[in-house]
Amino acid sequence: MKCIFIFLLCIFSINAFADYYPPSTAPYSRDADYSSTGRVCTGDGEWLEKTMGAEGHYVGFHCKSCPAGYFKGEVRDSSDNFLYYNCQQECQGGYKYLRGMCQTCPEIWKEWRVDNPDIGEQCLAKLCPANKMLDTKTGACVDFDPKCSQREMDTIYPPAQATFKAFCDNFCKKDPKLFKPGTPMEYRSANFDEPRFYACRPYPTCPMGQRLKITETRVKTTLYEDVSCETDCRADEFSVNGRCYQKCSKDEFFIDGNCTDKDPIVDSYNWFGWSISYTFTELSDFFSYYFEEFLELFNVFSNNLDDLDDAFENHVINSGSNDIPDSVDTSSMYADTPVKEFNFSDLLKIDLYTANAQCPADRTVMLLKTEYTFKYARLCTALDVLSKLLLALVFYFSATILWRDD
Repeated sequence: MKCIFIFLLCIFSINAFADYYPPSTAPYSRDADYSSTGRVCTGDGEWLEKTMGAEGHYVGFHCKSCPAGYFKGEVRDSSDNFLYYNCQQECQGGYKYLRGMCQTCPEIWKEWRVDNPDIGEQCLAKLCPANKMLDTKTGACVDFDPKCSQREMDTIYPPAQATFKAFCDNFCKKDPKLFKPGTPMEYRSANFDEPRFYACRPYPTCPMGQRLKITETRVKTTLYEDVSCETDCRADEFSVNGRCYQKCSKDEFFIDGNCTDKDPIVDSYNWFGWSISYTFTELSDFFSYYFEEFLELFNVFSNNLDDLDDAFENHVINSGSNDIPDSVDTSSMYADTPVKEFNFSDLLKIDLYTANAQCPADRTVMLLKTEYTFKYARLCTALDVLSKLLLALVFYFSATILWRDD
């Protein structure tokens, strides 16, 4: 239980501040209203959407609106290009709706700020006065390290696994406005396994159809970056592990690089349920059939005993005979069933028990000129099934005894 609790706590701590897509739904739609100036939408909260035909003319005008509890949102691709409008719910407390996602800024040394109007609000590192530096542990602006700042150099703080101590180095060229056009911008590599990862190096030039992907890692005031080229997908595509795939419709599932209208997990689950139901039905029918066979067998046996008893009491067996004796000699009945004398210890002899038992032949008894036949076949069939069931129970309880902890 303690391990499960720790595991759940780790999952919550990882996802507690993760960005997420808010719940969304398709907007309501109706035909736009006619007016002297063209098609318009007069409803509260509605917006007009136009549909362009193949010849470049507008062929459809619709008024879209969101249901209660939803607001007008935007759906964008992996390159932050606008795709279409939809209806989304408000973000949770502490989150802001930016570029189609509910985003948070949980780091103590960051803040929401607009540095680039084309991008809008971002979660960026706090700005400090010129004579101060940002302490990423407390989020406060503190005095510069005089060893590097007085020499107009950057303080290089090593990551946890590095063996060197902090030292001073030149600032990397990060701001293109401070240098001549065409000057390569530089970064410090976040691949800490590379030799001299902390040295300034130029950004790579990505080939046609790819774009630069940058992931920042800060160690106090030192900025390290993981830089790579990734495929720049079209607006109707999305990227998975550096490859572009066609976007699926809302009714399809993306599985192994393809769009399919069936979810194999759901199909497997349904077949599993049907298989279990069919198995239990077959097992129930099996036991019901042989239970009825047992009942019928015992009824036949009981009826034969009753008939035999009535015959002896009323002396009507083979009533067509006119010379029924007053007493019946039954000594011949014992001739076919001899009794063998043996001690109790003889039961332990192994040669008394056959290893390949067979069903006895049917027995026929002649009583007062009437034949009575007892059939063993039906009884043997039922007993054979019962023996298999008992053997399965023996195996189950034996395994339980061997595998139990105590």
